[in-house]
Amino acid sequence: MSLKNEFFIYMKNKPEWVEGLSFEKQTRDVQQFYLWELKKVREGVTVGGHKIHPWMYWHLNHWHIQQDIMLPDGQTERVNNPPILRDNEWFYNESVIRAEENPKKGLFIMGSRRLGKSVSISSWTMWNAQTKYGGEASANTIIGGSTEDLTALTTYMNHGYEYTHPMFKINRITKDWYSKQGVIFGTKLKNNETDVFSRIQVINLDMGSNTSNQKTAGGTPVSWVLDECGKFAFKKAWEAARPSFDTGLGTWRISPWLLGTSGNIDMVQDAMSLANNPESNNLLVMDWSLIERNNPDPTWTRKSWALFVPGQMSLAIKKVDSNLGEYLGEKDPELEKIKMQVTPWESANAELQNELKKLKKIDTVAYYNRRMFYPLDPDDCFLQDSYNPFPTAEAITHKNEIVARGDTGKPVDLHINNNNEIVYNMSDKEIAEFPHKGGNVDAPFILFEEPPAPNNRHIQQIYCAGLDHYKHDTSDGDSLGAFYIVKRRSNIFDTTKLVASYVSRPNTMELFNRNVEMLMKLYGAEVLQENADISFQQYLMRKHEADIWLMNGESLAKRFVNARSNQNNKYGITPNTRNIQYVFNLVVSYCWEVLSDKKNEDGISIPMLGISRIKDVALLDEIINYKKGQNHDRILAFGYALAWAQYLDDVGVEVGHPEIDLTDINRARKNLRNRIDSGSFYSTKRSGFY
Repeated sequence: MSLKNEFFIYMKNKPEWVEGLSFEKQTRDVQQFYLWELKKVREGVTVGGHKIHPWMYWHLNHWHIQQDIMLPDGQTERVNNPPILRDNEWFYNESVIRAEENPKKGLFIMGSRRLGKSVSISSWTMWNAQTKYGGEASANTIIGGSTEDLTALTTYMNHGYEYTHPMFKINRITKDWYSKQGVIFGTKLKNNETDVFSRIQVINLDMGSNTSNQKTAGGTPVSWVLDECGKFAFKKAWEAARPSFDTGLGTWRISPWLLGTSGNIDMVQDAMSLANNPESNNLLVMDWSLIERNNPDPTWTRKSWALFVPGQMSLAIKKVDSNLGEYLGEKDPELEKIKMQVTPWESANAELQNELKKLKKIDTVAYYNRRMFYPLDPDDCFLQDSYNPFPTAEAITHKNEIVARGDTGKPVDLHINNNNEIVYNMSDKEIAEFPHKGGNVDAPFILFEEPPAPNNRHIQQIYCAGLDHYKHDTSDGDSLGAFYIVKRRSNIFDTTKLVASYVSRPNTMELFNRNVEMLMKLYGAEVLQENADISFQQYLMRKHEADIWLMNGESLAKRFVNARSNQNNKYGITPNTRNIQYVFNLVVSYCWEVLSDKKNEDGISIPMLGISRIKDVALLDEIINYKKGQNHDRILAFGYALAWAQYLDDVGVEVGHPEIDLTDINRARKNLRNRIDSGSFYSTKRSGFY
């Protein structure tokens, strides 16, 4: 291996740098040697046809960390050494090179704990600060959500800088990481002015508090890193920083880094959004082949995702000694000279999966924590760390699949045309996000199936709706109005399915009620409301239509919950503990129902669960992030719709029952009153719920 591409750590008989002397006073041999080395630090090297990024060359040869080594007697000792090349670092190397190809893209790395992430961040940031001129107006920025996490990074940077070779070391003028200007590198001039070469700025977002989100805006970054993005809400800060990456020519000047592990499930929504949508955020898409080298049995499903580093690559699992040539499957003496530690995939898989099997039997919380902290599949990163009765893993996978293929319903606006018909047009409104941050939101209707025709003349007992209303026009709370419509199954081969939803909180409840009315009449859906909030009931009463559209929840409660149920308000269902639990359990059962088996790529049959019938992304988010005691407007509204569908099935209402013509309102109202009060009105054969 020639001087031009040989690793510094493997060189023998290096010319000796005399401590205390400047570069100008070193011998000519020393000067020439270290000029070559500086070139490698700034430009990288190519070994055996494989590019080593300049940062990775710096990282492996000139950065220093405290690491444990094994002594002959079996004891360990902590020593100061350059980091070891592992398959983790090689994955970073290949990803950084891909991200910096024109046009530049960002790196979003999500995965296991104990990957050496903090060491890489500190090394990357200091390499940029020591090799790239930024001046006073630019900065190398590190952003985190807590002082604890940021202190770990600054500790690594302090240590690494202390042991940086003088040839690559720019004088540090200031030392306060958290000052407004950050740590400044450069030269103090005689007139007390400063010639700034670069700055490192450390920003604490205080777990994503609103007052901190704009701290990332402004300035021209030389490098930009957001650490522990799985632990706090960061999307506003990310959006505030993105304009500073732009060259003004439609490309980015840098490749920003975002790195994280699973942490606070309540704060992981931002990470989930970016990880599942890398291309729309100008982030590098995962190349799965990079972690499938020498791996006979991958535990993940390939998908369009950000960069994923699985639990098998964690430092918690002992790696085995190898070399770069063997790892790449190439017999090249230059590659074989570079020592490397690699993941033993088969034993790592067995170790993690055996541990999961044990925990699943004895401790559910520990089981889910283990899956999140050492994920075998990208979806494991976003599991709940507390009890969730829904099929969470299947829900995450299903959500990612429907988002990837754009099968998430049709957002529309409804209005009444000149012929007094309810019609729709496509909407550009945003759906109400989960969780709702408070205040008003004007969201679209979502149609998952075309409405029937004629669309506003008949009630057909095919469509059942559930309504969970709210109490005030405006609130800072997280409650929304939720209205869901399901279509009952028509035969034994069919299944009850979600066909439309409206979840919103417009400026007035009157507007919300009017919108619910239009969607209800568009499908001819009978409505089971939660009757603690009766705004919609009052709205229909003013139109003398409450008897037509609102169903008797007392009859339902007596049939399924408590035979002695007695409601002051017969319309809808009272949200007492037993009723709510019954409705909630319906949704859980619906999601877990086994519909059929599907085969994976290996031909193995996998049960397809009822959760696959739901294409409402926000409802899936609510299911995935369910926690007892929180607001679950969508789940309950969907549950009320399922409850009324079950009631009609149970009392024997056959789908396709003769339509009731609403042009004769008085007759229709009388017929529906009779139907509500007596299950014997129907004589057709009963059918099952789903």
